[in-house]
Parts: sequence; C-alpha cells; structure tokens
Amino acid sequence: MPKRVNWREIAVDVDAAEGDAVVARLKSFDID
Repeated sequence: MPKRVNWREIAVDVDAAEGDAVVARLKSFDID
C-alpha cells in the first residue's frame, strides 16, 4: 500500500498547459 499523500494546493486557477506541467513534475509510482 502506498504512503498516504499529503495534498497541497500546488496550482489553483491555472490554464491547462500550466496544469499539465505541474502534474508532470509530481513523483509517480507503480502499484503492483
């Protein structure tokens, strides 16, 4: 089970391109 994610408001009221850039910087993980 992955660790609990502490959600923060990283990007609020941004356009789609900037939102995609923020998501691309987030650490990803695989669930087996």
